[in-house]
Amino acid sequence: MKVRVDLVDGLLMVGRTGNHAAAFDAPKEQGGEGEAPSPMQMLLMSAGACLGMDVAAILRKSGHDFENLSVRVEGFQREEPPRVFERIRLHLTVWGDVDEDDVAAAIRVAISRYSSTVITLRRAGVEVEVSHEVISP
Repeated sequence: MKVRVDLVDGLLMVGRTGNHAAAFDAPKEQGGEGEAPSPMQMLLMSAGACLGMDVAAILRKSGHDFENLSVRVEGFQREEPPRVFERIRLHLTVWGDVDEDDVAAAIRVAISRYSSTVITLRRAGVEVEVSHEVISP
């Protein structure tokens, strides 16, 4: 896998891979303009997207019909530089007629076998907490 990240202006950077692009910026208090998510915010979004995609795929492959899925992610960083994440909390909400146990099983499979971003963070020493809820129609 290869990507390219180029400085555009100030601290605003654009990453590219294939036909896709994503902008990154630092918050104003860190010298940026805050015009795009920071790299650390993107890391949290990546963890949420990776887990969400994997759980959705597992549920669909298992024949479960659901209306929507959302992942809220909260990261807790060290106070001093380097401000690495020490702990990340992911909370999945699934809307639909899906059994809680099936969602929990899909999450277990995803975080142990498929969710590369979450697994990478865990291997780097980040404490990862995952919770879920199902909202039935």
